[in-house]
Amino acid sequence: SGGSWSLRQMLPTTRATSVTHFESQGATFVAVSQRGNYSKLLRWNGTMFLPANILSTLPTDLAGGQDIPTNDAWAAAHFLVNDTDWLVVGGGEGTLLRGTRQNVKGIRGPRAVAVSPVTGKIYFGSYYSRAITVFERDDATGELVFDAQAGWYSNWTGVEVVPDAWPPVPEQDFGYPLRGLNALAISEDGMWLYASSYVDSAVATFSLDPDTGKPELVHVV
Repeated sequence: SGGSWSLRQMLPTTRATSVTHFESQGATFVAVSQRGNYSKLLRWNGTMFLPANILSTLPTDLAGGQDIPTNDAWAAAHFLVNDTDWLVVGGGEGTLLRGTRQNVKGIRGPRAVAVSPVTGKIYFGSYYSRAITVFERDDATGELVFDAQAGWYSNWTGVEVVPDAWPPVPEQDFGYPLRGLNALAISEDGMWLYASSYVDSAVATFSLDPDTGKPELVHVV
């Protein structure tokens, strides 16, 4: 007997022209070429294939897929060269992507970005994570590399659940002073980072380590 098949999931595709699947760095992906302006890369989370993240994506599912800009693509293919993953999607013109994987902490709902004029480090302020994450930039390729040791994370970051209301908990456990974070700025000398948060009605001042770029909270007004 050949067995039977049952519907598991309706994939969020539009005018799909081809599909291929592959394993990469311990994860399973499905690449779908599509007519129109973009194709899709979906990532398996153990239960379903996830598309690109949106605001309603659960924190546990942030490692989702992505939308790939293409023009009436009709094929997708994955290949491995010297332990590096590559994916090509296209039709008359192809889009070539190189696979990378980084475990990034504290970047749910990025709302603000600032670049140090001295070190070139890039700082992202995230509304939902209530955190400031730091990236290095490769000047040749423009690729961003997460610096796990240089971020500033509140007690809320990575937890994002309301603590027990009794006994009363300090406001820092809710992510103060980055609740409602909406803007970042760095001084011209690269020594200070400023973050404004409308829920806390606060502007937080961070000193920036000249060697690592790590923010250190020094003052809140």
